[in-house]
Amino acid sequence: MEKFSWNYIKGDTYFKIVDILEDKNLNGLEESVELVSVIAEIPTDEIYNMTMEESGKLFCKLKFLNNFDLIPNYNPKYIKLPSFKIKIMKDVTNMTVSQYIDYQQFVLLPLREGYDKLLSIFLIPEGCKYNDGYDIVELQKEIREGLSWREVQTLLNFFMKRYLESILHTLKSFNQAMLKETNPERRIQMKTNRDKLIDEITAISTLGYV
Repeated sequence: MEKFSWNYIKGDTYFKIVDILEDKNLNGLEESVELVSVIAEIPTDEIYNMTMEESGKLFCKLKFLNNFDLIPNYNPKYIKLPSFKIKIMKDVTNMTVSQYIDYQQFVLLPLREGYDKLLSIFLIPEGCKYNDGYDIVELQKEIREGLSWREVQTLLNFFMKRYLESILHTLKSFNQAMLKETNPERRIQMKTNRDKLIDEITAISTLGYV
C-alpha cells in the first residue's frame, strides 16, 4: 500500500504528523524531512543524506496531507481486525447503561487519548456483549493499530452524528417539558439533566468528533 495516503496513516502516526506541523521551531525543509521520516518510516539521517532529487520526489508526496476526506458511502456491517470480527452498532440509541457510563467518560477525553476507547463502545466483536467475552483493552489496541485515520474519522463521524441527533431530540423534549413543569424542585432537576446534555453536545462539537 502507498504509505503517502490517508488510507495508510494510523492514529499514532496521525498525531505525530500533527505534532510536527505544530512545531514552530522547524523550518520548511526540516518539517518536510520529519514528515517523510514519520510517514515512510525512514530515519531522518538517511533523508538528509539523499540527493535533492531523491528527497524532492518524497517531499512532493506530502501533498496528500492537504486532501483529507471521509470515506464516501461508508456503511459496512462488519470490520475485520487481526483478532476480532466486529459488528458495527448502527443504532447508537440502543447503548446499555454500561456503554453509556463509559461513553460519558471517553467523550470528554482529548481526541488523541480517547478515539480508540470511544470507538470500542460502538464496535462490539460478533457474538459478544459490550466488554463481555473479549478483552476490550486489546480491542482498543487493535483499533489504534489496525484502522487507518480515514476509517477512524469516518466511523467517529458516523456514530457521533447519529448520537448527536438523538441528544438534540432529547434536549428539545426537555425544553418543552420544562415550560410545562410547575414544581420548582422538579424544574431544577430537569435543568440539571438538560445542562448535562448541553455539555455532551459541546464535547462532541469541540473535540473533533463531527
